[in-house]
Amino acid sequence: MVPTDRDPANRKGADDALRDSEERYRTLLRVIPVPFCIVDAEGVLVYMNDRFSRMFGYTPEDMHTLQEWWVQAYPDAAYRAWAMETWDADMKRAVLEGTDILPREYRVTCKNGDERIEEISGIILGDQFIATFLDVTDRRLVEEAFREANRKLNILNSITRHDILNQLMGLNGYIELMKMKTKDPELLGYLKKEESAATAIQRQIEFTRFYQDIGMTAAEWHDVEKTIATSIQQLRPHGITIDLHVAGLEIYADPLVEKVFYNLMENSLRHGDHVTRMEFTYTESADGLVLVYHDDGVGITAEDRKRLFQKGFGKNTGLGLFLSREILLITGIVISENGEAGKGVRFEVRVPKGAYRFRHH
Repeated sequence: MVPTDRDPANRKGADDALRDSEERYRTLLRVIPVPFCIVDAEGVLVYMNDRFSRMFGYTPEDMHTLQEWWVQAYPDAAYRAWAMETWDADMKRAVLEGTDILPREYRVTCKNGDERIEEISGIILGDQFIATFLDVTDRRLVEEAFREANRKLNILNSITRHDILNQLMGLNGYIELMKMKTKDPELLGYLKKEESAATAIQRQIEFTRFYQDIGMTAAEWHDVEKTIATSIQQLRPHGITIDLHVAGLEIYADPLVEKVFYNLMENSLRHGDHVTRMEFTYTESADGLVLVYHDDGVGITAEDRKRLFQKGFGKNTGLGLFLSREILLITGIVISENGEAGKGVRFEVRVPKGAYRFRHH
C-alpha cells in the first residue's frame, strides 16, 4: 500500500516537521544580533525581536497598540512627513533597482519618550519588509562634542590670528619708516631681511586660516560636474576650452573639495604659460575610480614633481596643492601628478570604492 497525505501517520509527521521549522524560524529571529522589526504592506508592525524591544521599550504584547508605530516613532509631524516621504522614496528605489534599502539616519522616539538617532536600513520580502536598526546616538554625541570643541578653538585661532596680523601691520609700517630715514646700505640690508621675515610670518598665519577649516564640516556627496562648474564661474577663464566628461559622477569628500578643483585650474592659468585647454575625465577599475585633470600647458618637471605637494613649495604661497592633498585625504582620496614636462599637467585623483557613486537620471 502506497502512503498518501491522508494517512494519519504521514499527516502527523508533516505537521511535526512544520512546527519544528516554525520554531527554528522563531528562534532564529529572536537571536539575530541586531534590532529589527517586520512591517506589512499597510505599514503595520507585525513582528519585533528582543533587541528591538530592549532598544525602544516595547514588548510583543504592545504590538496591538502599535498599528501606527511610525507615528509614535516620529511624534513631530513635520519630521514624520519628511521621514515617511524619504523612506517611501528609498523603498521605491530599492524595488526598482532590485536592491536593499540603504542605511539612512532618523531620529526615533522610544516608548518612554527618549529620542535616539538610529541608522535604519531594510530588506524587502514580498509584501513585507524587515527594518534593521543601528543605534548611533552616542557616536553622534561624541562627534558633536568634537565639533563644538573645534568651533571654540577656531574662534580662539581667529582672534589670535587677527591680533598677530595687526601687530605685523604695525611692524611693516615701522620698517617702511626706517627705510625712508636711512641711506646706510648695511642697515637697509637688515631692514630688507626683517621685511622678508615679516612677510613669511604673515604667510604662515594666513595658512592657518585655510588649514583650520579642513575637516570641520562632515564629509558629504558632491556632484563633480557641478562642483567644477562652480570653480569655473569663480575663475572666469578667458580663451580657455574646458571639457567636462564627468556627468553623473559623485564623490564623498570634505566640503572644501571645491577648492581642490579651483586650485588645479588656477595653477594652470598661473603657471601653465600657454594653456588653451583643460579637461576632466575619469576611468573606473577594480580598485576604484581615477578622476583625471589635464591641461595643454608647459607641464611640470620631474624635479619639481618630487616636491609638488610639500607645504611651501611653489611660485606663489606654496600652500594650494598641499592643502588640496590634505582635503582629499580626509575621505581616503589620493592625488598625484604624472604628466610629461612640455606636454601639460596630468593630475590623478584616486577615489577608493565606497567614496564614489553614479547619479541615476
